[in-house]
Amino acid sequence: MRMFMTTDKRLFPRTASIAGLVLVLSACGGGGGGGGNPIPLDQPDALMESLNDKIASPNGGIEFVPNATPPAPTGDGQTPKVAAGVELTAEPGDTVSLPVSIGGAPDLSALFAKIPGASSYFQVNLGGGGGSKAARRAAKQATGGFVLTTIIGFNVTLPQNLATGGAFCFEFAAKDAAGNVSSPDVSCITVVAEKPVPMDDQPSAAQTAAALQGSWQSPCFDVSDDFDEDGTIESDEQESVREVINFVGTDQYATFFDFYAANRTCSGTAERLQAPGGTYALGNSAQPDSQGKYARAIDFVPNPDDPNFGDAVSTCYNLLRLEGSGGSIDTLLLGYPIPFAFDFEGAPEPVSGDCRSPQTRPTAVIPSLPFSRG
Repeated sequence: MRMFMTTDKRLFPRTASIAGLVLVLSACGGGGGGGGNPIPLDQPDALMESLNDKIASPNGGIEFVPNATPPAPTGDGQTPKVAAGVELTAEPGDTVSLPVSIGGAPDLSALFAKIPGASSYFQVNLGGGGGSKAARRAAKQATGGFVLTTIIGFNVTLPQNLATGGAFCFEFAAKDAAGNVSSPDVSCITVVAEKPVPMDDQPSAAQTAAALQGSWQSPCFDVSDDFDEDGTIESDEQESVREVINFVGTDQYATFFDFYAANRTCSGTAERLQAPGGTYALGNSAQPDSQGKYARAIDFVPNPDDPNFGDAVSTCYNLLRLEGSGGSIDTLLLGYPIPFAFDFEGAPEPVSGDCRSPQTRPTAVIPSLPFSRG
């Protein structure tokens, strides 16, 4: 899955509004099966071999690289910056999705995935752009802007004869076209003979509306790279941003972006830009998402009378999950990390995971992008 969200910083002064965001999203897929003796989870090489034809990504071709290790991180390992963090439970034969979030829109050449301890790895060949130059050019033409985050899909079909009663993990790292390699982040799969029936741990719709009240802020996104219309880097000025969503009353929301100049870590004083706001409607019941976590449908509807509303901003048919401990809700997860979509003229039809359409509503929340109370 790949999400491009762009906003025009340069067409508007910092005191003005954000025009909107654009989404380019690839569908997800998988495949494969297996049989024979059980494949142990504690033998990394055997496990990697068994998965050789069972990895897919909508963002590029998969290469199995034997007798090698991925390149080591360069510099501080934060360029590009990778976040994975999926933990799920699956049965042999299941196809699971392990999306990887990469801050901003670096010109990516590869995503590496390795089971720790293995003498081989998988490589998703991104062809010099995790978001293609054409996609960035379309975004640029629509809004002139920046990309908040790029999400690379990594889908795994578990062999039918995979052993159960344990877990295995993938270490993910990314390489950009300039040769910079990120530090790794990890997603893990617990393999069981039969998945337990998940419990609905979400508050009711009315309780959800009450729990949402107030301000929620995203993790820090590194948006240092800016691009011209042909997709090449125009500036490497350091800049970072947090998204802020405010929920007011029973059905109102507002969105802001807080920019931090001269650093990649959202440090110092922020400069706030307002984005489209409007109303939201919650689904009556929560349901298990494709990663086994209960989530509730939520529809964000931008207000056409809002001066920050862009002509091409459309309703976002999203998913929402609330988490916390000790009776206190302190984490908000979304299936699409913004509460509106940008449907510019000539945009492709909505595809799986694209929140512009109720039929293609995201199928899972993104655990690597948690919002916390502001």
